[in-house]
Amino acid sequence: SKNLEEQIKTVEQSNGRFAEVPLVIAATTGTEDKETVENISIYGFNLGTAFGIYEEVRDMLGKQGRRRATEIEAGRFTIPLHMINEQKGFNASDYIGRVISDDEYIGMMKKVTQFGSMRKTQDLANKYFRQAEKALNLAVNKSCFDKLAGLSKSASLEFEKIIAQAEREYQ
Repeated sequence: SKNLEEQIKTVEQSNGRFAEVPLVIAATTGTEDKETVENISIYGFNLGTAFGIYEEVRDMLGKQGRRRATEIEAGRFTIPLHMINEQKGFNASDYIGRVISDDEYIGMMKKVTQFGSMRKTQDLANKYFRQAEKALNLAVNKSCFDKLAGLSKSASLEFEKIIAQAEREYQ
């Protein structure tokens, strides 16, 4: 993607749609109520998108059980890099598609955290989590909602934890 909007669309079309489709299939086998199916669709799309954004940050920080920033090194922009790329004195292309040394990584992360790109990315993911919860609340009964809503709450808490840790480490 060439800019932030394109990157968000990419995450929506890959992660959002990927999560949406099986939920819609399941919903259509369980009900004929079009509004319920539509809300389940919205839930899956937004939940998948939020998790896609969350995973970009986890990859950047090396929280996926592999080397940090593997997607960036493989040639892929991430949302936090798009956000900071708008700032003078930072060129995200310097990091894309090549092995990033430890010193370069630390410098990049210092800039990313100081600019607030991680927090802005977290805010974006939380927006999708909230939209998912709103749709889920409309689609299912309270008992079911209470069970499923914990998924986005848990991810949001973990997201906060890893970003706060990165801020402490790189600021």
